[in-house]
Amino acid sequence: MVNARRTTLAKAAVAILSLCAASSSLVNAVPLDGDISTDLQFDIRQQQQQSPRPGSPPAAAARPRLQNNQSFIDLAIRTIHASQRAAWEQGVTVQAILEWQYPEWSTYEASGPAHFVATEAAARGRRKTTDPQDVVLQALRSVVAQDKNGRLAAYVTADEDPNTGSSLDSASNLESVLLAALQSGEITAPGNTLNPTSPLSSGALLAWDFITNRVMRGAGGIISQRMDQLQYWSDMLYMGPPAMAGYGLYTQSPEALQLAYDQAKLDLAKLTYPEGSGSKTGLMGHIRFENDTWADPAVWLTGQGWTTLGNLRVVAALAQSGEPSRQGATLSNTTASQVVDLLRDTADLLEATHATFDPEESLWHNYVDNSTTFHDISGSLAVAAATYRLATIAPSLSQPAWVQNAEAVYRRVIPHLKPNGQFGDGLQCVNALDFGTPGFTSVEALSFGVLLEAARRGYSKRGPATALVRTIRALGL
Repeated sequence: MVNARRTTLAKAAVAILSLCAASSSLVNAVPLDGDISTDLQFDIRQQQQQSPRPGSPPAAAARPRLQNNQSFIDLAIRTIHASQRAAWEQGVTVQAILEWQYPEWSTYEASGPAHFVATEAAARGRRKTTDPQDVVLQALRSVVAQDKNGRLAAYVTADEDPNTGSSLDSASNLESVLLAALQSGEITAPGNTLNPTSPLSSGALLAWDFITNRVMRGAGGIISQRMDQLQYWSDMLYMGPPAMAGYGLYTQSPEALQLAYDQAKLDLAKLTYPEGSGSKTGLMGHIRFENDTWADPAVWLTGQGWTTLGNLRVVAALAQSGEPSRQGATLSNTTASQVVDLLRDTADLLEATHATFDPEESLWHNYVDNSTTFHDISGSLAVAAATYRLATIAPSLSQPAWVQNAEAVYRRVIPHLKPNGQFGDGLQCVNALDFGTPGFTSVEALSFGVLLEAARRGYSKRGPATALVRTIRALGL
């Protein structure tokens, strides 16, 4: 049924685009407004004519040149640095810095599997890239604030209770700690071994032990999002599985990579509304107990963003874990199947989410199936970022209409960050600690905005395809 929905949506998108191309009364090129470059033209007819097959996004060479808004990026990052940050906010902050400032160190744009190997030859290659100093500094902060359990960036006031709170939010910092350990020489050959006496490596080892051995698990081995009871949140797809995949990649551990995939699938199965769920079908519920009752049954927009962004990070790490080759990486049959499976899961969720987009406001509602809730920019930016990432690495699974929606979000939100770090023009941003309440800004929203800038840049980038794109292209999607 989900595939049938995707086919129907694709046919509708093609029909709409064909109508636009045929009608001289419709605008074919839409310039950006205000502070964003007016040089950008999103030419619908060009995309339709140069797509590899009907309904697919254009090839990279045919994509429009999308200019980033450096004023937004600089102000967003300054505002984030001036903000107090909880563990998950620290995690998404560092990921945004990584993807924007040091893309060649990210799993999306790294040169291939050799980048993540702790050999001298690989180190010489890494030294040709920009030194990821800001990521290293943030990673060390996460280790300094690690609690006795092993939760990164979680011990700030000494009043925190080690037996309560989130068990997985802190895991969102693990990949950056591993990156910093590799860059600092704390991961060594052979076998990408972590040094237990070095600060970054020992922090990573403690965090890994906590995640895998000291957190409660439910049926099937699913890891709980909470310390004191079995709960599963849509947020956890961004926190846990990407950390496990990152650990597997940086330590060359097939077991950790398998765990990442298994946990992603368990989380999706637990929280995705099945066929027959009405307006919630195919979307992620927010918070569920072990007995399958809901603490929060709402299909929260930011949850859809966390999930799709998290899935894609797992995909990227899996795809970078193969043997180096001219196509990027040669994957085992198992890993290739897992990459395709998670990409399809992500596309299905994006399909269900984009079906709820409000084109008049160029945003999604906070609860995507409830038009009485406010339009939320935070989750909208997250979903837009995931949309651009999927369209870049697996264009055959995306649709032009989705990219149009993502670009509409960009134009609606990005020009309106005020000098005080708040969003203006009537834009509202969900309160990260009170899921149904709007505010004016948040670390999440600012980080999602930077992630969108990075994903959008990658989508329109000219030149040879990245190793990740070549690897996924070879899978024949």
